[in-house]
Amino acid sequence: MKNILLDVAQNFDKMSDSEKVEVNDNVRKQFDNIIHGNPPKTEREKEIDKLAREELEEYRRKKKAFYNNPIHWNNNKRRRHGLPVLRGGVNKCRLKEYPGFHPSVRFFCMMEDLFDEILITTMEDNLNSFVEVKGIAAGDTNVFRVIE
Repeated sequence: MKNILLDVAQNFDKMSDSEKVEVNDNVRKQFDNIIHGNPPKTEREKEIDKLAREELEEYRRKKKAFYNNPIHWNNNKRRRHGLPVLRGGVNKCRLKEYPGFHPSVRFFCMMEDLFDEILITTMEDNLNSFVEVKGIAAGDTNVFRVIE
């Protein structure tokens, strides 16, 4: 990507209009891939997406059933539908709003496992790039250099 941008910047004046359009399209595609790049999902990520979708659908279904139940309606809505108003302890102790969405423990455990996998693989990859492995059996010697 960096090489493409450098070539374009250096030779932009020398290019024809069709070449400029082609280069602009190529650069746009590269940026789209970087910004909106959707690498293929792993089985673990697909499983998490499926579980999250199922939990959200269940939450929406329960919320709809909650608001369709007349006991949870406010007194103005009850009057409009010809129902008696609720007073006293019944009115004070009833839920009037459905609680917010909270993911399940199973979902959190799956996310924690996924984070652990990602951290371990990322740390191993980065560590291997900084560590030099020597095989003493192959004739490599341990040389230590001290900079003054």
